[in-house]
Amino acid sequence: MVHVLSLIVGAATSGTGFLLIHRQISHRSALSSRWLLFEKSEKDLKTIVTDAKSSMTSQTLQSESDLGKFIGDNKVKWNDGISQLRDSFGKK
Repeated sequence: MVHVLSLIVGAATSGTGFLLIHRQISHRSALSSRWLLFEKSEKDLKTIVTDAKSSMTSQTLQSESDLGKFIGDNKVKWNDGISQLRDSFGKK
């Protein structure tokens, strides 16, 4: 006669072992296929970056000075606005 509890424990143990082994095998195959996809996308990204670098024009000093002037003008306007606020709150 088969002991029912032993049968249940044995079935659960063997089922759990099978599922753990199956999970590890499927995880490894997913990682290996993911690695192949990553290598291809990395090559494509490097190609895009080199194309973008080669097509970029070099910055001139004129464009950099325009940016500095823009930042300087905004700084003066910001400081003027802050001083006006301080004056308006200080008078009340």
